[in-house]
Amino acid sequence: MQFALSHGAGTGYRDTYKYRIVESEDGNWLAVFLDCRDELHSIRDYGIASILALAACIGLVYVLILVLSRKAMAPVAQSVEKQKHFIPDASHELKTPLTVIITSLKVLEMDVGPQKWIDKAQGQVEHLRKLVNQLVTLSRLDEEKPPLTLAEFNISEAVQETAESFRDFAAANDRTLELAVAGELTYYGDEYAIRQLVSILMDNAVKYSDEGGRIRLTLKKAKKGVLLRAFNTCPEIDIAETDKLFDRFYRVDKSRSKQSGGFGIGLSIARGIAEAHGGSIRANCPDPRSIEFTVTLKQPSRKKAEK
Repeated sequence: MQFALSHGAGTGYRDTYKYRIVESEDGNWLAVFLDCRDELHSIRDYGIASILALAACIGLVYVLILVLSRKAMAPVAQSVEKQKHFIPDASHELKTPLTVIITSLKVLEMDVGPQKWIDKAQGQVEHLRKLVNQLVTLSRLDEEKPPLTLAEFNISEAVQETAESFRDFAAANDRTLELAVAGELTYYGDEYAIRQLVSILMDNAVKYSDEGGRIRLTLKKAKKGVLLRAFNTCPEIDIAETDKLFDRFYRVDKSRSKQSGGFGIGLSIARGIAEAHGGSIRANCPDPRSIEFTVTLKQPSRKKAEK
């Protein structure tokens, strides 16, 4: 009562009571109190019930979405899984007839002597064999955990040896090869895959550089690993095309790629190798007549890499 009167005329709340204070015509004060305990309890119970009902509805919707999404994605997942197995299975079936054809052509050549038609057939079969091998490599790199043989190795030596093996090839095609490989750098990864990555970059640089072009390969230590760059001059290229270079079967100049024997898969494999090592690869054009591929290979801890 004293609390209500101390606030003067008007309405208010005190604990579970609602009150109203009015002044009568004779100057006296009239206080009216209403016990709201039951109403407050009802509001509280209603609020709790509403929250529980809302939580139940959200849980039900979540379960329905989870079940329905799994059901909807099941055909897609099965299709992806079948696609993963298709290329290795198909390549296995193709290798046997390819081997038979190669052997038969060699026997035929021994019997009838060198023939241009036999040479052409052998060239096409070898072309197909390389394509099958590259598709298998690409398929393996697409797996969630690519089959890599991890070990610490001298990456400076691996890059130097692999790049040097292309020096005669570059000279035969009137290209100048420059190497700037930092010495005694070690890396924890798959040495064979890294050598393959360097081979792809060097082969790409020699085949697609311009006449009398310049090729430069550099390897240096980075903050968290190593940095590999392959630069070459080339016929004028659209800078907007660089992001598409890593797409499978994409070729900037299809007629030229056909003459060089390219499939448009090499750079896709290079990207797969880089990403399998927790790194990345990107292409950029310092100017319209040159291109540079930058590979960043992070140095993973052995415990993390072995998991």
